[in-house]
Amino acid sequence: DSEEKLTKAMELVFEKALDEPVFSVAYARMCQHLGNKNVKDEKSPLNFKTLLLKRCQTEFQKDYMEDLDKKKYDDLLEAATTEEEKKNISLDYAAQEMKLRRRSLGNIRFIGELYRVRMLPGKIMHECIRKLLLQTDEESLECLCRLVETVGKMLDEETQMQLKKNGSALQRVRPREAYFDKMKEIIREKKTSSRVRFLMQDVIDLRIANWVT
Repeated sequence: DSEEKLTKAMELVFEKALDEPVFSVAYARMCQHLGNKNVKDEKSPLNFKTLLLKRCQTEFQKDYMEDLDKKKYDDLLEAATTEEEKKNISLDYAAQEMKLRRRSLGNIRFIGELYRVRMLPGKIMHECIRKLLLQTDEESLECLCRLVETVGKMLDEETQMQLKKNGSALQRVRPREAYFDKMKEIIREKKTSSRVRFLMQDVIDLRIANWVT
C-alpha cells in the first residue's frame, strides 16, 4: 500500500529470479499476476510492472564487470609472496567474476520469459539482441544464445502475424535475418572460443528446425 513496499516486493521477486534462473518461468508468471498491482504516489499511480521493467533495463545496461575491483586484484596479486597465495587470490577473483556473469545471464533469461508472458514488447527483444550482437565478447554472445533460444520461436511467429496483417513488418524481417547472418559470420571468423561457436551454431540449427529441439 506504499511505493516503498511495492518497490521492495518487486526487488525481492527480481533478485530471486536472477539467483534462481531455473525458476525464471515461474517468476515471470508471478510478475504477470502482480503487474497491475499499484499504489498512488504524489503524482500518479505507480504499478509493479513499471517498476519491474525499469529494474530489468537498469540491470541489462549495467556492465557486470564494474562491480569487480580489478586494480585491487592486481595489487593483491603483486603483493603475494607464495604461489599458493597467488592461486587463492586468482580463484577468489574467478569465483566473483563467475557469480556476476551468472547474474547477467539470469537477467537475460528473465527478460526473455517476461516477453513470453506478454509483459514486454517484441521491440525490446530486438533491442536486446542487437546490443548483445554488437558487444561481441563471449559473455554477451552466450547471453544472446540463451535469449534467442527462449524467445526465437515467439518472435518469428509475431513477425509472421505482422506480415499477414500488413507489409510494414518487412522492416522487422530484414534485421531479424541479419541477426543470424551476423552469428554465422562470427562462427566463420573463429575469433571466439569453440564453446561459444557451438552455442551459436545450436541456435542457428534450432531455427532451421523450426524451433523444435
